[in-house]
Amino acid sequence: MATDQAGDPATSTPTGEIGDVVALVVDDEALIRADIARALTLAGVVVAVAAGGREALRLVVEDRLRPAVVVTAIEMPG
Repeated sequence: MATDQAGDPATSTPTGEIGDVVALVVDDEALIRADIARALTLAGVVVAVAAGGREALRLVVEDRLRPAVVVTAIEMPG
């Protein structure tokens, strides 16, 4: 899992090996994103995170992320 200077997971494409399980975590609350990403990482999952739907779409469309699972909040602003 990539992290920024503050320790919050950064919005970036994960750098896993071919065949790794990739999860995309989408939530507007940084602490929830970080907790879910941490738990998945400890379970051996490669994690990408996004703070909202637009960022998640960018990861999938522009960065060609192909997650096996998407974990998202039911409601987010915007």
